[in-house]
Amino acid sequence: EALDETAYFLDLTVQATIPIVVTGAMRSSNELGADGLYNFLSAVKVASCSEAAEKGVLVVLNDEIHCATNVTKTHTSNVATFQSPQYGPIGMVTKRGVVFHHALVHHETYS
Repeated sequence: EALDETAYFLDLTVQATIPIVVTGAMRSSNELGADGLYNFLSAVKVASCSEAAEKGVLVVLNDEIHCATNVTKTHTSNVATFQSPQYGPIGMVTKRGVVFHHALVHHETYS
């Protein structure tokens, strides 16, 4: 229940040039349509993408890439629950690879 808060905390406190990607699952492994492994593989693709560097902490679920500063959980069980209201995702994970379509204007951290 605290994935978005954890990502936000990490984004504020961890200063790293390598990508930090947070992911999870909305359906457990014993449910039909379990999404955990798929989200994990998508998160690895994003973390290994050179474009993900210096974007702060990213949240990857349901083929969408969100900034930790903007993402929030909008529903208790929907697989598309993590959204960035007023901003939208900054990228997508596709069959062809990782695509970023928004750039971060400013990334603030605390030390």
